[in-house]
Amino acid sequence: VRAWATYPDLGYTTSEVTNTYLFLDEAIAAPTMRRRITQDPVYGPKLRPALQAHPSIFITSPAALNPNTKVAVAVELYDPSGAEPGFWINAGAKLVGSHSLGAYPKNNIRLHFEAEFGPTKLRYPLYASCCGGPGAQPADAFDELTLRSGGHDSVFYLGARGQPVGNGQYVRNRFLQESQRRMGQMSTNGRFVQVFVNRAYVGQFDLQERPNASFLASYLGGGKDDYADVNGAVLGDLDVWAEVKAATASWAQASRLIDIDNLIDYQLLQYVAGNDWDWLTNQNWLAAGPRVAPAPGATGWRFFAWDS
Repeated sequence: VRAWATYPDLGYTTSEVTNTYLFLDEAIAAPTMRRRITQDPVYGPKLRPALQAHPSIFITSPAALNPNTKVAVAVELYDPSGAEPGFWINAGAKLVGSHSLGAYPKNNIRLHFEAEFGPTKLRYPLYASCCGGPGAQPADAFDELTLRSGGHDSVFYLGARGQPVGNGQYVRNRFLQESQRRMGQMSTNGRFVQVFVNRAYVGQFDLQERPNASFLASYLGGGKDDYADVNGAVLGDLDVWAEVKAATASWAQASRLIDIDNLIDYQLLQYVAGNDWDWLTNQNWLAAGPRVAPAPGATGWRFFAWDS
């Protein structure tokens, strides 16, 4: 239900408000769901409790999500267990990914909290009950979140290039990000949610932070303009990244600009995981750090487990 109020005499119209009411039997019977699963004597009865095992994210928009432009959406989080209150917010949304966008019907979705669409921050303790670690209090304000589809770790990728069927477990990426945290390094928080777009169920996703400049500001202090980030050496603050790369000609400069302990742990994690594809120069890796050279002893650029 989408509604707003207008006051013609005052020339004023309120913001649009959306509330979603989900009828699970209708969702399960939708034509996008595979009947050989929904009507299976074993798996069919498991669907209803499975769809309620995690909180749900509802995305509502009159425009289709696409990879080219951000579209205005309403985003709601609903917890069927009642353990958390959930939230509702207007935002922008866009499909993200490279070759996966055309290869799989299930795509990653980026949520942007910007003035063009609504509030500039989602303020909600999204990871208070699930994440973080000793001395690592999860952030509770976000200007960007990613709904990671797990397309390469799901039924859409089974058997590709000899990948065993048992690899479709949805936990690889989350496991490596948590492993990086347990190595004593900063890492992104994430949690699994069920996602519905305009009433249609589109699958289980990992709702996670994105390790960009705003992310560093949340955890290290300062403003997001104090930091820069780069994604695969093709997106982000490429001018700052070029300076970081140039500094590697000198150990003194490199060790000032780069968090060397972080880089060592990051490399060890990639080697142990066999993550040789997404770690290629122009693939989907992420790093972030100070926009200008930090003071001696201050934290330099860090690398994050991202597309594992």
